[in-house]
Amino acid sequence: MYRSKDMLLTAFVSAAVSAAISGGFFSSPPVRAQDQPQAESGQGAAERIRVREIELVDEDNAVRMRLGVYEQGRASLSLIDQQGRPRAVLGLLPDGSPGLALTNSEGNIQVGLAILRDGTPNITLHDSAGLMRANLRTAPDGHPEIHLRDSRGASRAFLLVDDADRPKVYLRDGQNHNRAGLFLDVAGNPSFAFYDATSAPQASFAVSPTLSEPSLELLRAGEVVWKAP
Repeated sequence: MYRSKDMLLTAFVSAAVSAAISGGFFSSPPVRAQDQPQAESGQGAAERIRVREIELVDEDNAVRMRLGVYEQGRASLSLIDQQGRPRAVLGLLPDGSPGLALTNSEGNIQVGLAILRDGTPNITLHDSAGLMRANLRTAPDGHPEIHLRDSRGASRAFLLVDDADRPKVYLRDGQNHNRAGLFLDVAGNPSFAFYDATSAPQASFAVSPTLSEPSLELLRAGEVVWKAP
């Protein structure tokens, strides 16, 4: 379940960055002659101006802000630095998903804020090359999640509070499989769990909620094969 959500978030960020670079958010085609502004006037002053794009320039005539609607219905507002590089972009993807991207001086996204198609909010943090290294999201059922990612983008540490208000931490291998876990139950009793390469539980260590004594279990195919005490 969580792996598919990671893929959805990665796809959204990739689409947003791709759109920004290719002309959706961060750049725009020139205004064509037939796209000149059209004013709709009432009594005296114009009440509405219809255009595809608006650019604000500084005293050197350099574009510093751009507001427009581009291919496939992408709408965006871009703030541009003195070197002509977009540094902050607020936009909508064709499916209506809103997003905010902050970039570094190389044009790579550093911070992203988005609402995905399933309605879940997400905040992403990226390295200097634009690779997502951490993300915070709220799942559709309302529980919060944090993912810490490796240099390939795989989730290696996963923190959440589940729908029963139990905090959980999972450590993962490079294929997003859980290999170790730390948990607190609803009474606050801690436990550890260890998993095989398919995320199947193999051993657990817990404190008894009644006797406050540690217990150890070894499992095979989900069944307890040894337990102490």
